[in-house]
Amino acid sequence: MNNIISLTLFSILLFILAISYVLGVSFFLTDYMWSVSLILYLILVYSLRYANGINSIDFYSLFYISILVFIFGRFFGVILGYDKNPIFQLDFFVYRSLNDFEKTKLMYYSYAGLISLEIGLYISRLIFNREKEFCYKINLSKRSLYIILFIYILYTVISLFFQVQNTIKYGYLDQLAQSQSSDYTFQSGTIITLTSAFLISLFCLQDNKRITNIFLLFLGLNTISVLVMGTRGAFICYLLFLIWYYNDFGFKKVNIAKVIIYFSLIFLFLNTIFYYITFRENDENALNIYQRMGKFIYDQGVTLMVFNESTYYNDYPIHQYFQNFIPGSTFIYNTFYHNIPFYDKTFVTHLNYYSNPGLFQLGYGLGWAFFSDIYIYSSGILAFYILYIVLFSIFINWLQFNLKRSLLVGIMTIGTFMYIIYLPRSYLATAFPLLVYIFVIYYSYRLVFKRKK
Repeated sequence: MNNIISLTLFSILLFILAISYVLGVSFFLTDYMWSVSLILYLILVYSLRYANGINSIDFYSLFYISILVFIFGRFFGVILGYDKNPIFQLDFFVYRSLNDFEKTKLMYYSYAGLISLEIGLYISRLIFNREKEFCYKINLSKRSLYIILFIYILYTVISLFFQVQNTIKYGYLDQLAQSQSSDYTFQSGTIITLTSAFLISLFCLQDNKRITNIFLLFLGLNTISVLVMGTRGAFICYLLFLIWYYNDFGFKKVNIAKVIIYFSLIFLFLNTIFYYITFRENDENALNIYQRMGKFIYDQGVTLMVFNESTYYNDYPIHQYFQNFIPGSTFIYNTFYHNIPFYDKTFVTHLNYYSNPGLFQLGYGLGWAFFSDIYIYSSGILAFYILYIVLFSIFINWLQFNLKRSLLVGIMTIGTFMYIIYLPRSYLATAFPLLVYIFVIYYSYRLVFKRKK
């Protein structure tokens, strides 16, 4: 009954928002007032989740936190007292400062995204049954597991060595510049990504926890190599994965105090130790820890303005519309139809190049946002934008609810967890083609195995 009430409340809230948008209602609020509005909304969200007994560290909840940090981080920065830069201003790579009408439009879409995610959550709780016990097992001999683990450890050590060496030799930005300014080629990294997804699923679903812990340790070392190069995202997602995995894949109810401790430790680490181990240039060494914390949470929220910037373009490369869901689309387009220039490899490169081609070729960029992908597919039509986010939310919850019911869903969920968690500041092509690969390989294996029998 509580789920129905919550769904009704969010549906009414979304209806009011949509009517206000259609009528062209604008709001003239300060940054602080916008921030307070977000806090009030989140009080409603988490109060209803508490009333419905929703786990705060399941797949959906962690994805939602990722949305709040990467897209709404600036609002939290303001609440924490950071006031050196406005929320609705972009002063890196591109300069843009929004007026009140532009702010209102951006917040209509941002709030519509948040509310649509919650609607998808409560629809999922009404239509799906949650399986809390595993209905399957992966049975591999200990010898086979140790052989696979040894190969992975060897690869991790070699990869870590060369990545750090290249970063020291060429620098963080130089490597990005080389990548961004090169024409499209087949991405061999896809094979590594796919292999990693299967390995993560394999080791996390088998029963020997000692082997799993060793694997996760070296997986952590692999993400640390990326952290050293200057990218925090992969390491943050790894830490969130550990929280999720060690709490029974998000099925174990965790005390809210423990959740706060988890995220406080991550937050503290990224504002202290990170600055001493990264090769990425930064200008924050002169700040004290409190100033770093305020600036850190503010900086994460730059994705809000990246989302805004992406809405000014409508001529994104056609092949990426398919590549986001159908792996190999870009390769086929490039091979048989038209050579893809370096600035049109993805939506991301297109936005960055046309925003500032000079800085783009030096390795700089704006990045991307999950809401940007949804906005492009919906052509900016609010009704479709809402529908697509609701469907996405239902899909994430379906993965969580069915993780223990089906081996295929288990592999898909565990293998893509870190990629989906990072979607708020990434793009769909990092996760959805991987799901397709897993689906095809899984059923191909089953077909071959049955024939051999």
